[in-house]
Amino acid sequence: MELVVKGIKLKAAANLPFKYKAHFRRDFFNDILKLAKKFNKKEEATKKLNKKNKHINEITGADIDIMYDIFWTCAKIADDSIPEKEEFFGLQENLTVTDIFENIAYLLEATFYTEKK
Repeated sequence: MELVVKGIKLKAAANLPFKYKAHFRRDFFNDILKLAKKFNKKEEATKKLNKKNKHINEITGADIDIMYDIFWTCAKIADDSIPEKEEFFGLQENLTVTDIFENIAYLLEATFYTEKK
């Protein structure tokens, strides 16, 4: 699965978990499951309360870092010549946190979602 976000080509392929672990020394699936649990809790709380600022935002700086790591890894898979993470994000003037979250969520869902036949 490939995607282009503000001129940055992203690719999620079968080697994503291996590249992620090689660069960040963390298990890709453990990190994804940790994020999924937090996002599901946030969605449930929002649905129950249906009011702004009435639920605790459980997303931490470490969670945001995971999303940045996944984004960079997908960019690296698409183009091996991109610089290391800190330099790469330093060069991205138009890229927002929202761009990263929305597009990684879409890319991962498209890559891992399967339907039973």
